[in-house]
Amino acid sequence: MATDKKHIAVYLDKAVEDALTAFCVANGMESKKGPMYSAAVNKALSEFFGIESNTPDDEPSTIPSTIPSTIPDDMTSNTPNNIPEPEAKLIEYLARLETPLCERFSAIDEQLGRIESLSQSLESSAQQEIKELREEVEEVSRVAGDWAYMANERLEEITALEQKLAKIEALIIFKNNEITELNAQLAAKDQIISEADEQISRLESELAAATATKISELPEPSELLNQLKAQRKTSKSSLADIEAILSILDKQS
Repeated sequence: MATDKKHIAVYLDKAVEDALTAFCVANGMESKKGPMYSAAVNKALSEFFGIESNTPDDEPSTIPSTIPSTIPDDMTSNTPNNIPEPEAKLIEYLARLETPLCERFSAIDEQLGRIESLSQSLESSAQQEIKELREEVEEVSRVAGDWAYMANERLEEITALEQKLAKIEALIIFKNNEITELNAQLAAKDQIISEADEQISRLESELAAATATKISELPEPSELLNQLKAQRKTSKSSLADIEAILSILDKQS
C-alpha cells in the first residue's frame, strides 16, 4: 500500500525502549502482537514538536481520556516564561511519563526482589544439597576405607592359609616319599621272607627224607631190645615197647 510516510530504522537504548513501552501501555497503544511502537513514536514526536498527530485512522485510537493530548492550563501557568514552548511540552510529557515509569520500575524492583529471593532460596538449597553430597561422599569414603581394611585383613589371612597349605602339601609329598621307600623296603623284605620260606620248605623236605632214611635203617625190634638190655641190664622194656617206639618214629617221618 503506497504511503508518503518516511520509514526510519532506529536502534533504541534499553532505557528508551522501556520508556516507549510504558508510553504505549499508558496510551493504550497495544495490539495482540504487543506494543504499537510506530504509533507511539509518531504521537510522542508530534507532542514534542507541537504538531498535530497524523496517525492513520486504521490504528486504534485508544488513548485514555485521562491523559490530555495538550498541555493543561495549570501546567502552562506554572511553566516559566523563559522556557520555549517545545521544551515546556517536553517537560509536560516527561511528567506524564513519570508515573507509569515509576510503576514499571516498581514492578521491575519487585520482580528483581522475587528473583533475588528465588536465587537465595536456590543458593541455600544448592548449599544444602552440596552439604548432603559431601556428607554422602564422606560416608562412602569411610565405608570404602572399612572395606579396604577388612579386605586387607582377609588377604593376610588368605596368604597365611596359603603358606600353611604349601607346608602341608610339602609334608604330604615328603610322607609319600617315605611311604614309597618303606613299600620298597617291605617288598624287599617280602622277597627275603619268600626266599626263606622256600629254603625252609626245602630243608623240611630234606629233613623228612633224611629221617625216613634213618628209621628205615634201624635194626629189627628184637635186636634193639637185646642192645638195650646189653647196655641197661636193669631195663624192664619189652619187645612190645620197642615195636611201639619204632611205630611212633615211623609215623612222624
